[in-house]
Amino acid sequence: MTRILLVLLFGLVTCATPSVADWSSPSNAPSKGDDHVTGVPTDDPRVGGDTIETATVIDLLPFTDTGNTCEFAHDYDEICPYGGSLSPDVVYVYTSYTFQGVDIDLCDSDYDTKVYVYDFDAGYGFGNPYACNDDGPCGVTGYQSYIQTVFEAGHTYYIVVDGYGNDCGEYHLGVFDIYIEYVTCPDSALEEGEEDCYDGYDDQFNGGCNTLPDPIFSTLNGTCEGEAFEVCGTAGTYLFEGLHYRDTDWYELDITEESTVTFMCTANFQLLIFMIDGNNGCEGLEMIDSDEASLFPDYAILEHTFTPGTYWFWVGPSVFDDVPCGSVYLMTISGYVGSATPVPATTWGSIKSAFR
Repeated sequence: MTRILLVLLFGLVTCATPSVADWSSPSNAPSKGDDHVTGVPTDDPRVGGDTIETATVIDLLPFTDTGNTCEFAHDYDEICPYGGSLSPDVVYVYTSYTFQGVDIDLCDSDYDTKVYVYDFDAGYGFGNPYACNDDGPCGVTGYQSYIQTVFEAGHTYYIVVDGYGNDCGEYHLGVFDIYIEYVTCPDSALEEGEEDCYDGYDDQFNGGCNTLPDPIFSTLNGTCEGEAFEVCGTAGTYLFEGLHYRDTDWYELDITEESTVTFMCTANFQLLIFMIDGNNGCEGLEMIDSDEASLFPDYAILEHTFTPGTYWFWVGPSVFDDVPCGSVYLMTISGYVGSATPVPATTWGSIKSAFR
């Protein structure tokens, strides 16, 4: 089996530069247990707000409303990550006239809620919602729902208040306009260069040890004196054969002398980073350290003193849904001293024999 290394060349380099790998593990949601609230659906559902065609209109944000989903019929369901719901649901509709950050909050509801959003203008319809959440986690049981997302100017969004299993009950809906800062890519940053993920995506760019049949990494070369440099990339979450996956990126560093390296990353999504010892290949990889961060301007940061060898820096979402493909992250690496030339492509077999 041949291991492929994808080397990122960013113009002329006088010293080596670093690289990426992907841990696209499917989500395995645990059982909720039996401590959530179950209501009793009515036999005579209310008409107003019961379907997308009769959705309750939200004119302005902020918006709050209360009601009881037991008074409605079961019309819709989405997997996020639980499916098979027969709960009654109620629909709200909002047209955004500007680009805005939005909180959709069901945390004060009295039953095990689920909420999802359709944006038919952008192709996010049935079976492929724009955003979806079952357990925030928030509320008195942790089973209430919460979404933080962005709305595009001129798009119409249908917000469906639903429930887990057969659950229904009193809901408290809040839709709030929030200010969100966004990380952008500076002109000086190196570009990862991967296409945006999508449902059914097969990561053959820098999926690292998760890429089949052969691991693929983006190789980063260090600088002459270990100066800081930035790499701008994208990530997201997607469905593959009905399971939720993350587009994550594996960067490979070839450390040639003992170095204390700082790895910092910030993103427009809930972020997770790892430092991984790759000296024994994918079969023998070892986690060195990890850190998490919420939306930018929060950041994750790790620092470690490395001995010479092969190491992987991993970047990706900390969640398995509600991160739009193409979401931007910016990572900064300092203290990584490289050789005078870019790191050459190396076969998987030679790495296994060198570091077994």
